[in-house]
Amino acid sequence: MKKVRIHNDHFDDVEKINSLIGFNESKNQECDKLFDDINKDQENLNQSFTLLKNGIRQKYSLLKERFLQLNSFQMNDYLNSTVKFVEYKQSITKIISDQTNKLIQTFNNLYQQLKLSSLNYYYIDENSIKLSIELFDKGFGLYEKDKYAEAIDIFDASIQQNPNNHLSLWCKGLCLKQLNNYEDAITWVDKALVIDPKHVYSLFVKGQCLRQLNKYEDAITWVDKALIIDPNDADYLHEKGQCLRQLNKYEDAITWVDKALIIDPNDADYLHEKGQCLRQLNKYEDAITWVDKALIIDPNDADYLHEKGQCLRQLNKYEDAITWVDKALIIDPNDADYLHEKGQCLRQLNKYEDAITWVDKALIIDPNDADYLHEKGQCLRQLNKYEDAITWVDKALIIDPNDADYLHEKGQCLRQLNKYEDAITWVDKALIIDPNDADYLHEKGQCLRQLNKYEDAITWVDKALIIDPNDADYLHEKGQCLRQLNKYEDAITWVDKALVTDPKHVYSLSDKGECLRLLKKYNESQQFLDKALSINPQHTFSLQAKGDCLRDQQKYKEALIYYEKSLKIDQNDQYSNKQKEFCQKKLNQ
Repeated sequence: MKKVRIHNDHFDDVEKINSLIGFNESKNQECDKLFDDINKDQENLNQSFTLLKNGIRQKYSLLKERFLQLNSFQMNDYLNSTVKFVEYKQSITKIISDQTNKLIQTFNNLYQQLKLSSLNYYYIDENSIKLSIELFDKGFGLYEKDKYAEAIDIFDASIQQNPNNHLSLWCKGLCLKQLNNYEDAITWVDKALVIDPKHVYSLFVKGQCLRQLNKYEDAITWVDKALIIDPNDADYLHEKGQCLRQLNKYEDAITWVDKALIIDPNDADYLHEKGQCLRQLNKYEDAITWVDKALIIDPNDADYLHEKGQCLRQLNKYEDAITWVDKALIIDPNDADYLHEKGQCLRQLNKYEDAITWVDKALIIDPNDADYLHEKGQCLRQLNKYEDAITWVDKALIIDPNDADYLHEKGQCLRQLNKYEDAITWVDKALIIDPNDADYLHEKGQCLRQLNKYEDAITWVDKALIIDPNDADYLHEKGQCLRQLNKYEDAITWVDKALVTDPKHVYSLSDKGECLRLLKKYNESQQFLDKALSINPQHTFSLQAKGDCLRDQQKYKEALIYYEKSLKIDQNDQYSNKQKEFCQKKLNQ
């Protein structure tokens, strides 16, 4: 009987509690309705105030420009009104002041009548405080097991027992951060900081969340507050380094990461962070050294593997880079950055269609990433699909209209479509953002050459060569311009410089052959054109130049062979067709 009675008593208690909960919810709804009514009254009052203020401003306050536009009748009416306004002004002020004071007094009376200053039922007893602590411990255990959603439920229960338990408030924010709910996380750590403004963990978590929201300077402000309290915490030092890296302050970032590494030289994240900064400083081999240290500690971290792949790509070791990126993709096959990285490497290996396959996978995951969109555009340009390429680059520019690389890419595509002036417009936009980018300067030079502005073109190519005097493409471009100016020997001087940098530079070999032909040095010309064609048998300019060289020597039958090879690549090429007809005509004479 005793067990049955206990059970029945418990059942009755549950029914009473349920009834009270229903009553409480009903009162809450009534309270919410009252708030809605008060808010409507407040809005009506604000609207009346706004209407009055705007009316006074429109009638009695005129800008100089509007005053001068009045006709004589309107001006007299305005002056008469302003005279009366002096009389109205005092009475308006008194009426509004009196009514406001009455309303304030009414509010104060209501506050006293409702006894809003005494909220005794919000008193937190010792049992509630103790239970709140126990629940925090339980929730923290779940947090440590990465069960963030479950932990949040427990922290909510802890906070219900004691709304001032700043540890539960902080840890709820921490869990929300881990779930990538950064703004919500900040809301809860802010509540913890109201209770304890020097709670170092809350300061740190707020900094972390702000970094994830790309508010790097704000993040540093909060991390600095944490560092004032504990200047030797390696995580805080590392966090500041991360923020500085995102602000492109790579050397400053390394300074702070080094401080973290002094405290804990074996933390893989710190080692990786230093590697990232060194990569951004173009110190790729040094970066790999530090990333390798991180990989010794954790060889299965996908971010570290990807980082090494990025460095190897920058060192032009594309196949090696793919090897490391593939390792990252085994661990996380759905990471868009890794997929994009593999696409970049494949593009550098001239495997453009394969590259698009991988970039498309990245775009399925994140269709609005401007870098991925731009990458696809680059691949399409390399496949000579210039209009399609522009479509994708335009998508990138919608997201980031001030990215110089995207602007330059569009310029490249327009040049390939023979829209040279349009191309210059877009390259100029890129140069406004980065006037010292050698590729952009070179691109403008190429466009000017196509517009037959050879001296202007040389001016811009020379600017590129000041920045990078050993770039084979820039050296060759200057040679092309000089050839067009009939300065063949000067042109050879510059393409020779390109060939010192890259002895297999097809365009330079071809251009040197063309210059030698124009100097009537046919044997030497053929030697360089043959070298170019041995590297790239499909190079139409070299095929045409070889045909021209043979044609100049009246070897029309042999010349025909090279014009026909050129036409197999592009059957609509007007120059090759015209030269073919010329040779056939000569052979028929």
